[in-house]
Amino acid sequence: MLFMYSLVALSGVSLAVGIVRKKRPNVADETNEEISQYLKETGYWADEYRKAQSSYQRLQIELSHSIANFHRLSPAQQQAHSAALNELTAHVEQRKQRMQRAQQRYQELAY
Repeated sequence: MLFMYSLVALSGVSLAVGIVRKKRPNVADETNEEISQYLKETGYWADEYRKAQSSYQRLQIELSHSIANFHRLSPAQQQAHSAALNELTAHVEQRKQRMQRAQQRYQELAY
């Protein structure tokens, strides 16, 4: 009788060890997948920030040149170009917000 109970206990332990061994690679794969996904996402937001920053800087320079040119125009020409200047200003502001969102998301992930 004692032999039978010890055999059942041994087979139960053996089964538990087998299950743990089978689960470990899955847990490791899941952890690797999470790490990989984290690295992809942080890389994406870092790239997005760099792209938005360079685009923002380019648009900011273009806006400053447009403003300088705008002041050289006659009043009639200024009136004609004011809508384009306002549109460019709005575009610069949108790009700035995009850059800030990307920077904020990257910092949330990285820190």
